[in-house]
Amino acid sequence: MNKIENIGTFLVGVGTGVAAAMLLAPESGEKTRNRIKGLAEQANDAVKNGVENVRDAADCALVQGAAALNDQKQEGIDAMSNLKDKTKQKIDEAAEAAKKASGKAIDKAREAAHQAGEKLEEGGKRLQNV
Repeated sequence: MNKIENIGTFLVGVGTGVAAAMLLAPESGEKTRNRIKGLAEQANDAVKNGVENVRDAADCALVQGAAALNDQKQEGIDAMSNLKDKTKQKIDEAAEAAKKASGKAIDKAREAAHQAGEKLEEGGKRLQNV
């Protein structure tokens, strides 16, 4: 944005200089017209160069912005992929831990059922002996 402001200031200066030169020049009409024509051509060239500079700066900014956006997009994709992998790993670890815990619970339940069966068997034998 700073380059655009500088070009505007430059063009105002050129216009002011041309106007002052025309008003203060003690020359003939034809000479003044030729001089105005030359100054107008110079001002036109300066404006064209300024516009080209602005266009080049804008193009450069757009290319750099697009590249930065593309880099950020790729970083986001990579971060999401890493998050997905870590989440899958945590789910797998949790599933394995749940499987182990349920296996232990089943083993304890079997052991408790076996002990209860033995107690019932002992109680049944006592009842037969009475």
